[in-house]
Order: sequence, then C-alpha cells, then structure tokens
Amino acid sequence: TKGPAPALVSAKKRGAVQMGVVLTHCSFVFGAILLKSSMKEIDEGRGEVFNPIVYAFYREASAAPLLFLLSVLTVGYRLPLRKDAMSVFFLGFFMFVSQLLYIMGVDMAGVLMASCVQPSVPVFTVMIGVMLGAEKGSMRKVIGIMFAVVGAISMVVGSVGGAEASGGNLLLGDLCILVNALAMAAYYLLAKKLVTNYSAVHVAAWAYVVAAMLMGMAAMLWTVPTDWVFPQSMV
Repeated sequence: TKGPAPALVSAKKRGAVQMGVVLTHCSFVFGAILLKSSMKEIDEGRGEVFNPIVYAFYREASAAPLLFLLSVLTVGYRLPLRKDAMSVFFLGFFMFVSQLLYIMGVDMAGVLMASCVQPSVPVFTVMIGVMLGAEKGSMRKVIGIMFAVVGAISMVVGSVGGAEASGGNLLLGDLCILVNALAMAAYYLLAKKLVTNYSAVHVAAWAYVVAAMLMGMAAMLWTVPTDWVFPQSMV
C-alpha cells in the first residue's frame, strides 16, 4: 500500500491534537481578557449593569445552537441513547457550573488569578481520574503538572488580583475559580467516557444545550428585570 507509515500518521495526528489543545487554551485566555476589558466600558450612568448569570446565559444560548448545527452538518443528526441521558445531563451540569463560576471569578478576583488557576484543571483531572480508575498515573504526567503549578504560582505571587480585587471579594472569587477548575476536570473525564460511543462534536453540542437551559433557569431565579439591561460594550 502507498502512503506514510502508520507510526508517522499517528505522530501527525498527535501533533494536530496537541496544537488544537494549545489553540483552545489560548482562546480561553483571550476570552478572559476580552471579558474584563469589556466590563470596564460598562456605563452605569445609563443604567447598564453586568450580571454574570445573564452574560453566561447569553453566551451559552448563542453557542448551543451553533454547535448543534455544526454537529448536524458534519456528522449528522443524532440524540444520546436513553442509558446515556444522565451522563449527558451531568456533562452539561458541570459545564454550567464551570462557566458561571469562571465569569464570577474573573469579576471578583481578576483576570490574572482566573487565568493562572486554570493549570490546576489537569491536576484535578488526573487526581480524580486515578481515584476513579479512569486514568493511569505516570512520571510524565507528574512532571507536566509540576511545571504547570510552578508556572501558575510564579505568576500569581506578589500580584494576586492586583488592584482589581480585595478582601472578601478576592477570597470568594478564588473559591469560584477553584470550583470552576474542579467542575471542568469532571467535565473532561465524563466527556472522555462519552466520546467512546459518540462523536466529539455531538457530545459538545449536547453539553452546551443542557448548560444553556440550566443557565437560563439560573438567570430566571437569581436576577431582577434591571439585570437584563445588557451593556452595549458586552454585545
């Protein structure tokens, strides 16, 4: 047969996957910066307010149909089997918790802390995965986690929150970001299980649909009408 050797194909595929992960996390960083810079342009004199729950709902409600359409166009229409329905629900629940608390954490603790705590996600992922038997520990993983943790600590020490947060808000913001990282780790582990039976784009679309519905319910329960005066700078 013609074509590259299987080992070379596998290496190229691994490289593409790793590059995709790098680009994904870069987009997280730019997203946090964009969010914080947009918040500074809010004009409270015109009655504009930033409510993280409303913002998160708009974002999830925008992403869900786009991902669902993408899944239909690329791999076809499909719904999860009944036996996997609860897994899909909890996948969306973990995304809902993670996204909401991340936005609240950025608001209270600052973008620096929110971005630097993200390296704890693989720490929690490996820890929980090993405890549940879903992941195997290795020296390479331990070394990689150590580099991530040391890098995060080096950036945070001496500049925690900076002038953006203080006191109780900083502590609560740190807690939000910590739980955000835990929820994201749980999401990755559950998604890994689901993608063995479904395409990744289907799994992502279902998760966002569930997350959008939960965020909408949270918005209805925990907001007042004035919270929905959406700032023009956030559009």
